[in-house]
Amino acid sequence: MRKTRGRTPGNVSSGEGSSDVRRTPLACAAIVAGLGLASLVGCASTSDGEWSSKSQSMSGNATPTRVSTSPVPSRSNATRAAAAPTSPQPASDATKNVEPVAAATPAPQLTRVSTEPARPSTGTQPVPATSFASAPAAPSATSLTLPVPMANDATSLRAAAIAVCTEASRSTWPLLRANAIEALTQAPAAFDANATRGLIDENRGVRFVAAFAIARLKRCDLAHLVEPLLRDSSNSVEAAAITALAVCDQRVNQAPLAAMVRSDSTEVRANAYWAIGIIGNRSAIGLVRDSVGRGLPLTDPVRVRIVELQAAECLVRLGEMQEIEPIRAALFAPVEQGELTVLACQMVARLKDERSRPMLERLLSANGDQARPPEIRVAAIDALGRLGSSDRSILRSLLDPYLSAPEAGVRAQAAIALGSIGAASGLDPLSRLLSDPEPTVQVAAANAILVLTANVAASNVAGHSDREQ
Repeated sequence: MRKTRGRTPGNVSSGEGSSDVRRTPLACAAIVAGLGLASLVGCASTSDGEWSSKSQSMSGNATPTRVSTSPVPSRSNATRAAAAPTSPQPASDATKNVEPVAAATPAPQLTRVSTEPARPSTGTQPVPATSFASAPAAPSATSLTLPVPMANDATSLRAAAIAVCTEASRSTWPLLRANAIEALTQAPAAFDANATRGLIDENRGVRFVAAFAIARLKRCDLAHLVEPLLRDSSNSVEAAAITALAVCDQRVNQAPLAAMVRSDSTEVRANAYWAIGIIGNRSAIGLVRDSVGRGLPLTDPVRVRIVELQAAECLVRLGEMQEIEPIRAALFAPVEQGELTVLACQMVARLKDERSRPMLERLLSANGDQARPPEIRVAAIDALGRLGSSDRSILRSLLDPYLSAPEAGVRAQAAIALGSIGAASGLDPLSRLLSDPEPTVQVAAANAILVLTANVAASNVAGHSDREQ
């Protein structure tokens, strides 16, 4: 990336000598991803421990041990507390909850997981922010048994997907709570309750995902709930709060972002770049350029490269179109640096870079010694699906083998890609994945179902409106 020294921009000032610039260190990538967020921060523990959205977001390769499917007793009233207050402050799930969204059809089993650590992956990230901390461990818990849906029609599957995400939003595993909020961005009524609770979650990753989801959806009616997060102990959560308020044209001090892009935390830098790109303040171009190549002296070179790619995406969003070139180049990073390729696939899809289409197709056509691993192939399929106009039947045939892959992370990634392709025929395999033994796969399948059935929800709303008139 070309690097030039730029002056401090208008309201994204350096903040040097100012009390507005404070704290350092978050997290979702993968995230954020994606997700897109995400892509993304991650959710390592039930509190504010290290977490990684890049590797552990919705379609990340988190592969916990399969556990018993026997039902557990009903939870006490303490774990079914009332909905979140209107002025959220971070707190524990044990003290807040909301009633699930009623489903027309019962949801499938949602399995909680054992203590085997989740493994990093190059899977896609529905949530955009990124952290590069060690992989989180899943909590120890018995399974939750929910009835399997009796019908596979779009309306019933949508109701089941919402029920799965609502149940996941109460998991003791922060990763599932975050992924559930990401998925429910496709279901506004259910999103409102769960995102509001997410803003006061004890885990900073979940708070980040909830705040960024509000920003991405431009849910300005919920923006006032984000204001307390401007004082959050996590820089990344603060960045998400600044973004949510800025995109809703509310007065907010953006100066803390200037300090964040100079942080020695890759997580904080990545999330600050994402925030600046989403806000779209072109006065920050010089600030972003000036930060590239500075700091991070002891950081792994691949992680530094990832952060620089995120700076490039930020600059493209700000109108510096030449910065797409390092992202395109990363599509052909060495196989051992596959996470760069996966991230680049996500970026060209988000940026709608049509010139990357033949490059993505090359990733899929390579064979023999040049054949790419499943995570990269699925990421390329997902990107082509998001770009649109590719032959859906060909993409679907290329994706099919990965829907039954032995690795849970690949199955989850494939489920998300199936939603991106947009073929209604994808509902059948997704209905099976909704009952997958791994909860991360279940939530990914629910996400894709909500994407594919969005038109059903819109039709139902329109019909209800017509009847009222």
